[in-house]
Formats: sequence, C-alpha cells, structure tokens
Amino acid sequence: MQTMTARRARTPLLALAVVGAALLGACTGVGDSNTAADRSGAGLDEAPSEAATLDLDQVSRPDGRAVIHVADLAIEAGDVEQAAADATTIAEQAGGFVDAQTADLQGAPHVELVLKVPPAEYRAALDAIEDLGDVTSRSESTQDVTKQVIDLDARIASATASTDRLRQLLDGSGTIDDVVTLERELAAREADLESLRATLAGLQGQIDYATITVRIQRPARTASDAEPSDKIPGFLRGLKTGFGAFVNTVLAIVTVVGFALPFLLAAAVITLLTRPFVRKWRARRAERREDSVAVPGPDWPRDHSE
Repeated sequence: MQTMTARRARTPLLALAVVGAALLGACTGVGDSNTAADRSGAGLDEAPSEAATLDLDQVSRPDGRAVIHVADLAIEAGDVEQAAADATTIAEQAGGFVDAQTADLQGAPHVELVLKVPPAEYRAALDAIEDLGDVTSRSESTQDVTKQVIDLDARIASATASTDRLRQLLDGSGTIDDVVTLERELAAREADLESLRATLAGLQGQIDYATITVRIQRPARTASDAEPSDKIPGFLRGLKTGFGAFVNTVLAIVTVVGFALPFLLAAAVITLLTRPFVRKWRARRAERREDSVAVPGPDWPRDHSE
C-alpha cells in the first residue's frame, strides 16, 4: 500500500516536471527569438550571439550578414558543348561545382547548367561565364537571411536544452507510466529539433554557395547571315542535268508503253475476232427499228376529220 501511495504521489510530480520543462523550453525560445529580433532590428551593431556565431562565421559579406546570391544567365555560343565545358571549368576553378546539368546536342543544341560557387568568387565567375558568348538575358537576386539564421539557431539552442532536460527526467523516472510519458514527449522534441536543424542546414547551404543557372544555345541564323554557296551548278552541269532528265523521261514513257503493249495486242485480237458478230448484231438491231417504224397499225391511216 505504501508503494502504491508513493507511485501515485510521484506521478503528479512527474507530470508537473514535464510541463515545467515544456514551459521552460517555450519561454527560452521566445526570449532567444526576441533577443535575436532586437539584434537584427538594430542593424547588427552588436556582435551576433554565441549560438549564432557558429553559423555566421562564413558569410557572403564582410559586414557579417548572411546573403543568398542567385543568378540566371542565357548566352548564345557557336560551340555549345565547348562553352558548357568552359563554364564548368570556371566554376571548379572558383572552388565550386556543377549541381545539375541537362543537355540536348541534337537539332538545336542547348545545355543548361546549375553551378555553385563561393560567394567571394561569385562576381568574377559570373563575369567570366558572360564572356563565353553573347548574353541574351540576365537576372540576379540577393536575399538577406541574417535574421532567419539567428532565429533558427536560437530555436535550436532552446530545443536542445529542453531535450536535455527531458533526458535527465527520463533517467530519474522509476515507473513504466513515467517512462512512456517521457519517451513520447522526448521523441516529439527530438523530431522538432531535427526539423529545425535540417532547415538551418539547407539555408546555410544556399549562403555558403551562390547559385548560377546558365543556359547555352547556338545563335539562330538569319537571312543576312547566310553565306553564298559554291555548290550552285553552272551551265554545263545544268545542261547535263537537263539532258539526263529528258532521257529519264523518254525511258519512263518507253517503259510504260512496253508494259501496256501486251494488253493492247490482246485487245486488238479480241476486237478483230468479235467484229463480224458485232456487225451482224448491229445490222439486226437496225432492221428491227426500221420494221417497227414502217409497218402501220390496223386502224392506220384514219380520217382525221372524224
């Protein structure tokens, strides 16, 4: 009975401890977030917090701000494949890499590259890629994400402290119900913590490497760009070509006549054999017509006066 009474008394205390840890984490997150917002709103005159220093030690500007650079470039080059290789070399020499590539070298060849370069080399790499051909379109954008980075880092610190507190409570728990409750709460906190870390890692990846999307294609030819052809035939070649066409036409006619000749001969023989019968049949038909017209009826002629 004393054991059961002790367990009942311990369960409310454990619940209060869990709620207290949750409230502590929430209050810490709000306090850190407000502090980060105050620092960012003041123009970052003060140095960033210790929690944010780890993520802001490599940024794209010397003033300590985190900036994302994105550029979209379309160029025309006579040799699309060589221009794409040169753009890749420029990115690699700048300390970057090719993040994605699509190419179609059939018909109207074109290549699309997604290049990642360090922010310090972003401008030089972009200018070097522009020199590979004629620029047909260009767009750039920058996004200052310093406030988001500091806010995420503060929330991660708060979530980490709350998770550590729950682990300490879990180590000191004695009943199964307490363990189940604490493990459920700890799993939820750890999932939130991993989500925050993944978001910060993705944002940091965009800060650490600027993105340059390059589309390379062959310039379209116009009528004024057409070069005179040296393959136009002269008079003798034209005469030879015309004579060849004439001979081919005659041969085609002779071939058709030769193909139809057996049928024509067969038709002539049939006509000669059936001609006497046809004449007799026509003569009899003519006689029947004459007889039907010349022979009067029994009451003909009549006196029309009647």
